[in-house]
Amino acid sequence: ILNHLVLCICTRNRPDYVQTFLDGLVGLAFIPKVCVVVDSSDNLTTKNLVEVFYQRLQSDAIIYTHYPACRINETLE
Repeated sequence: ILNHLVLCICTRNRPDYVQTFLDGLVGLAFIPKVCVVVDSSDNLTTKNLVEVFYQRLQSDAIIYTHYPACRINETLE
């Protein structure tokens, strides 16, 4: 069942945490079939580190997507 595991990481402006998490994946006995990083950061720092990790892993198992943060406070006022 572990070889069918899909992992989704949701983040916003926390590239250091994402880096630590991805580095930890390499040490696991198994790597999830797919790892999706959903990023709503204000910049593309997380995207850049995911691309480096992707090249290091040499796997199509990592998907990055960027959704800029919605301004919920502005919509509620």
